Amino acid sequence: MDLYVYEKDYSLLAIVDTASSIIWANRFRQCGDFEIYIPASTAMLELLTIDRLIGRMDDDMLGIIERVEVQTNEESGDYMIVTGRDARSILDRRIVWEQTIYNGTVENGLRKLVTDAYISPTITARKYAKLKLATAHSYTERARMQYTGTVLLEAVENLCAAYNYGFKISLSAGNLVLDIYKASNRSADQTTLPRLIFSEDFDNLTASNYIKDKTGYKTVALVAGEGEGSARRKTTVESDSTKIGLDRREVYIDARDVSSNEGEVSASDYMEMLAERGTSELQTAAVVESMEGTVEAGQMHTYKVDYFLGDTVTVIDKYGITANAQVLEVVETWDENGYTCTPTFG
Repeated sequence: MDLYVYEKDYSLLAIVDTASSIIWANRFRQCGDFEIYIPASTAMLELLTIDRLIGRMDDDMLGIIERVEVQTNEESGDYMIVTGRDARSILDRRIVWEQTIYNGTVENGLRKLVTDAYISPTITARKYAKLKLATAHSYTERARMQYTGTVLLEAVENLCAAYNYGFKISLSAGNLVLDIYKASNRSADQTTLPRLIFSEDFDNLTASNYIKDKTGYKTVALVAGEGEGSARRKTTVESDSTKIGLDRREVYIDARDVSSNEGEVSASDYMEMLAERGTSELQTAAVVESMEGTVEAGQMHTYKVDYFLGDTVTVIDKYGITANAQVLEVVETWDENGYTCTPTFG
């Protein structure tokens, strides 16, 4: 596998093809990461330095080197282990600096958070001219949100999780381009696109690991905002009002960071923002159902040809457990045993 090494200004420095193993983990709505195991040399130590970037021609994930380890061994030789996260990790370098209150489409809210932090910030030192936004897709989902001091990456990941968006940062014409997008439904339950079914019976799923986890499941949120004692402003949100008795599962959410700005935000709008916080928290406290599978490379369905990160597909394990699930993560590995592709369906 050829790896392209870029300088911090995104100019190409070299193409490396001597890695002994590569682990390349890309994710739909969270930051990806990578690990490269490569023979050490003076030239390689000078090339693969922290803050330089690693890319592939067949993938739009761009890695930023964050850690370099050198291991010396007289018998097996000297090796470097180069690791880092993808370019989405630059959002981890910013917080929501000023209180941000927003009521509108989720897509435009996400774009505003990035614009305020990097593209058109009020503090000149925060601006980074080489980060651009891709053309908006005009998605219609709406939300009320308020942030103060939240890490930008956390805010973006949580909003994408709550509304089933993905986001990526890729390299284009010497700039980083951030895109907020939706993936496709390729499951057996639709007829618009070719259906994708992964199953051991079809010889395209070599191993699977199914998990259903109700540990963190909650159905009711008591959301407490500003104020003290009995005067504290509260609201209740339910994800499923039919859950009563032992089926009712409650959670307390301290949303004191949601502020009315001493009356600048109307009482009705403030309570809606508290309810939005509760709804978002309950969406992340759902029953977790996931299925991880190792896909036989080149058998029937090929990653980035027949399906893509974030797509919904149908997975059937050897016991007949069937799930229409998103491809939330794909780990590609190259080593002495060849190439493997391991998607996680969630």
